Amino acid sequence: MSLVDSLMQPLRQEYSGQLDKFEMRQSRYAGYDLFQKQTNDASGILTPDVRSAVKKSFGNSVVIPVLNADSVTIGNVRSCTIADSENTSKLITLTFVTYAFGFTMTPAQHYNNDVKYQADFNQKLRKYLLQFASTLDTACINKLSTDKNIYWPSAITNIYSQTGNALQVSQAQSPDFYNNLTSIMETLDFYGNYDIVASTSHNPLVRRLTNQGANNNTNQVFQFNGYEWGYTNRLTNGAGIQSTVYVMPKGAVAMENRNDPDAVMGSKVGDAKIWSEVEVPLVNLKMGSYYTKDCSDRSMVNTGTTGLTRSLVEGFEWSTDVCYVTAYNSAPSTKGSPIIKAEISNT
Repeated sequence: MSLVDSLMQPLRQEYSGQLDKFEMRQSRYAGYDLFQKQTNDASGILTPDVRSAVKKSFGNSVVIPVLNADSVTIGNVRSCTIADSENTSKLITLTFVTYAFGFTMTPAQHYNNDVKYQADFNQKLRKYLLQFASTLDTACINKLSTDKNIYWPSAITNIYSQTGNALQVSQAQSPDFYNNLTSIMETLDFYGNYDIVASTSHNPLVRRLTNQGANNNTNQVFQFNGYEWGYTNRLTNGAGIQSTVYVMPKGAVAMENRNDPDAVMGSKVGDAKIWSEVEVPLVNLKMGSYYTKDCSDRSMVNTGTTGLTRSLVEGFEWSTDVCYVTAYNSAPSTKGSPIIKAEISNT
């Protein structure tokens, strides 16, 4: 007689979240971080009144008046008749995108399962939060691309050519790029400190140049004053491009979100349907949440739930509307916009 058969059982452990810790990896979301940071900047383009209006605007439009910087002429003759110089106003309507995600939980599924309820819930939520962060980051990058500068006077193209409204910088030119970039921004009358959103592949160039110290014959550190960098994998490079960057002054972009009225009001139907507003981690947004619970046949969910023909099922959903805003430009083809794109080539 042998005890081998009873001993050779799978040595299963309760789920710890360690062995699979690299299955879902948090990224860097520089585009989204930039929009959030510049929204909260004192010089931001969305005033506190506008941001407050956005929060209350569910089901309505948010319209912001702007004034064009119309051209005027300085004369050389005094006259009794003073010419009119009326301002031109426009109304800008904010555009919102709705995002929603959620999942169900069956508590009885975890009654005799190595993966407990809270671990299962955390994993499900984390999957969606990582995807949501990437989605928001992509939307911010797309907004930068859509509203990037398209006005290129010769004072700029004499330094770098442009293709597809992106400055083209060769490898040979890259060591002096940020020194020239300051002049390019100032040529368009954008002064002060600048934010950079860059592809991850731009990091080696910045690291190499910032480590050219004062005692190095090729010291390049002087050109980096006034720049702040953020990196993202959602900013991809075109063919033959080593890295891509967007640069802009402070307060050039913004974003705001709003939630559905029932979430704001905290509506309830007993304890079976509950709406609320909650602070959501990772994306750091206050979102509307919706909770439900009911009886359902869960026998077909997986092989471990065949007996759950009348089980408690909980539903969790999070949602919000988001608008992305860039600084207004009344004449993009003849007036510089604050968002500049540049590409550093492989050669």
